[in-house]
Amino acid sequence: MAFISGYSNLAVKNNAGAGTGATFNITISGTAIATAPMSAGGSGYIVGDQLRVTGGNNDAILTVATVTGTAVASVTITASGSGYSTGVVATSSIYTPYKVDMTADWIVVEDGSGNTLRVPMTTTVTMDKSSTTQTSTLPNYRDQAATFPVSTWIYIWAIYNPAANTIAGLLSLSPNAPTLPSGYTHAALAGAVYNDSSGNFITFRQTNNLVWCGFSAALRPISYQSATVFTAFSVPVPEKATSVLYGFTITSASTTADGFFLGIETNIFTAIGGGLDISKSLHTPVEVPVNASRQHYYKLNGSTGALTLDVIGWRF
Repeated sequence: MAFISGYSNLAVKNNAGAGTGATFNITISGTAIATAPMSAGGSGYIVGDQLRVTGGNNDAILTVATVTGTAVASVTITASGSGYSTGVVATSSIYTPYKVDMTADWIVVEDGSGNTLRVPMTTTVTMDKSSTTQTSTLPNYRDQAATFPVSTWIYIWAIYNPAANTIAGLLSLSPNAPTLPSGYTHAALAGAVYNDSSGNFITFRQTNNLVWCGFSAALRPISYQSATVFTAFSVPVPEKATSVLYGFTITSASTTADGFFLGIETNIFTAIGGGLDISKSLHTPVEVPVNASRQHYYKLNGSTGALTLDVIGWRF
């Protein structure tokens, strides 16, 4: 099965999390958060939940490290932020790293013979990969009893049970043929998310066929490289992606940096960046088709500069 063949207002994203009420008695260094001891643990949290600290410039992020029941017991500081003052601050949940939400007006699903149905989706479908009690494939969970391995792509499916007229989600390692739960005869691939080395989903937002994702070291195929001949690298995007969006940085030890060539083949390429002051080395994202070999090529177009590429999204 390919990417979902028909849909209206498809949206797939990290689950926003159910935790509420956690507050912290922060101390600061300058105006950034230095420590975040608990003031109140709130409820509804799980380990790995990410919390935005209100106040300041609203840019500090805490990650739940331990819980007591569903109350936060301790956190780590993921982003220190700025503009904060010492004192008690509140937080709001950003996302739960084990769950994915999917919504749409309607989607087209198909059975194993290629017969299609257009099915309305009237509520948000939430999928959870963290179950420890599964013995087989289950709607809105994994399509296998075993937990998923880390550092791999997880594929997000919409599945349909026509007898019960029920639509659900399913998480699978397969981009082609998930193991469907009993009664579910129709499916469509709706998206994918990377399960990082810590076993957490990276942050992402998908609207229809376009995905925008947060930083992950695993999705940085080129890091400060300066090859002067075309050099191949693997494109770290999910199966079925038709193009990749790169954010790129060109840096140099001198005041200016030469540009780079970036291509889908060594004879099909475009120039990116070049001649830029190093204080202005962040560049507009570039979208590149994903070819059959799932390799792209780069080389330095000059004598000075180092290229870093980050995958910041993709298109199905």
